[in-house]
Amino acid sequence: RRPALVDVDPETGEIYVMSWALPKPGRYHYRPAFSSIDDGRPFDWGEGSTYFRLTKFSPFDEIEEETSWDLQEVAGVRLTSRGNVNVMAAVDTRSDPLRLWIQTPARDDRRYNRIGGGTGGWGPRVLKLEDGEWIRERDMLKEASRAISRAYPAAFNRQRLYVNPSDGMLYLGEGDSYEGKAFKEVVRIDPRTGRLRPVDLPMSTEDMAFDLDGHAYLRSRGMIVRFRAADWREVPFDYGEERESIGYGGGSGTRSAHVQSGAVFPGNRGWHHGGMHVSPKGNIVVSALYSVDQRTRHDETVHDGEAYQPRIFPGRFYNFGGRFGGTLVHVIDRHGQMVHDDAIPGLIATINGTAIDERGDIYLLHSAPRMIDGARHFNVMAGTLMKFSPSQGRLLSARGAPVPLAERPGRSMDLSSYGSRAWAEGAHWFYGGVGWGGTNPPTGCACPNARFVLDYFARSFTPEHDRYNVGVVDSSGNLILRVGQYGNVDDGMPLVKDGGPPNPRSIGGDEVAIFDARYVATHTDRRLFIADSGNARIASVKLGYHTDETVSLKNVPDEGEK
Repeated sequence: RRPALVDVDPETGEIYVMSWALPKPGRYHYRPAFSSIDDGRPFDWGEGSTYFRLTKFSPFDEIEEETSWDLQEVAGVRLTSRGNVNVMAAVDTRSDPLRLWIQTPARDDRRYNRIGGGTGGWGPRVLKLEDGEWIRERDMLKEASRAISRAYPAAFNRQRLYVNPSDGMLYLGEGDSYEGKAFKEVVRIDPRTGRLRPVDLPMSTEDMAFDLDGHAYLRSRGMIVRFRAADWREVPFDYGEERESIGYGGGSGTRSAHVQSGAVFPGNRGWHHGGMHVSPKGNIVVSALYSVDQRTRHDETVHDGEAYQPRIFPGRFYNFGGRFGGTLVHVIDRHGQMVHDDAIPGLIATINGTAIDERGDIYLLHSAPRMIDGARHFNVMAGTLMKFSPSQGRLLSARGAPVPLAERPGRSMDLSSYGSRAWAEGAHWFYGGVGWGGTNPPTGCACPNARFVLDYFARSFTPEHDRYNVGVVDSSGNLILRVGQYGNVDDGMPLVKDGGPPNPRSIGGDEVAIFDARYVATHTDRRLFIADSGNARIASVKLGYHTDETVSLKNVPDEGEK
């Protein structure tokens, strides 16, 4: 009943049928709406029946049941109301003894990527048939967990990378709370040795950034809190505000902290935000989602006793029906004061990273594809990297703006997203075809996305997904280098072979093999880090120059002197 998979032995013609469904009658009343032969009743397997079974039949034409096995206990399968369709299995009829391969889905609870977690009832398993009984021969998730520290996949393949420039340590943030959109634990990785250890953050955060002094910046929806990464004690802002309990998200999985003095900015919605970055001078750029009902002029309080109202102008894009909604970009100085409020107004969709250089210019990776001469970029999932001076640019939309444009710019539009098109007025330059915009059709979900990073020489390192590489763009928008090429995990001859694939294969060039890289981080001109989820690894790439020269400096003590 309810056959889900059929395998036929190509030599004997014997037929193997697997069935799986929901665990207990009455607990989940699931009925496939697409089934034309469904009887309209919930699954009812009867008393003592099982829901994970393999049945063997004789060859065609007789097709008589020979034997049947209940595999629920030996397979260790944990099915969920959402995950049954994701079960995969295959009978290896050529092996002796007979073997069955099973892959079941991960639990639907966002806790599966914790370091040192259990098997969670998922992962590839191999069963073998001995004396008429099935036994578990291999559990590959357990084997992987013994070999590496984090065997679980990141939610939505989001592996945010951050570098502390004061010591060069790499931090990995994966979604472990608020439905995979926030994290309260990071992995601290030493790039020189590969050693890593989990670090509990003082609060759940949607994003993270470091400054030159080694301070870590964590954010909630409308507040940035600064901590000393050495001991995670708060470093208060001079002009911040106190809060009793601050963390990102809600529910039992959220970790909150008492904040002495955090920097406050307009942002009142959850979900996916557009990045945060600290310049060499300590200025902070932060992106936040915000919505306000224009009919009642109602919004949430930003500062104590103060309300916030975004600027309205002809051609400004609106979203969420009768509500103003969109991405706002703010600049805050190192003391916690707002320098530029709504610095790039009119953004028509989400952005996938924002940064600020030492001169105060703002860089952002917009999820909207680039348009040239009225034609949209061929890959609708690719975004556009842009540079603005704060409060010197804006986006103007022909559609979706309650106050229409009185006069349109005399050129073709620059961006296209969500059925709306826009001109980016005041942009210094565009670099299109980069990143991966999960909000774009056909997926329409911002949970999987991408990030670019700006180093201290104002060079943008941005994933070029279609090219399987990372592009390096200078402060004038010129491509100066591409890092990586298409390849698998054992492609590319690394400088350090220990801990990598046992038999790497040279592919020439920079030897950096990439399959699906969306998140990057850089230690300026020393290292580039690439989260390549397609190859299930984080690659460390050494950065150098065509020519190096060493000069002696007078009156500088030797390294061993105090």
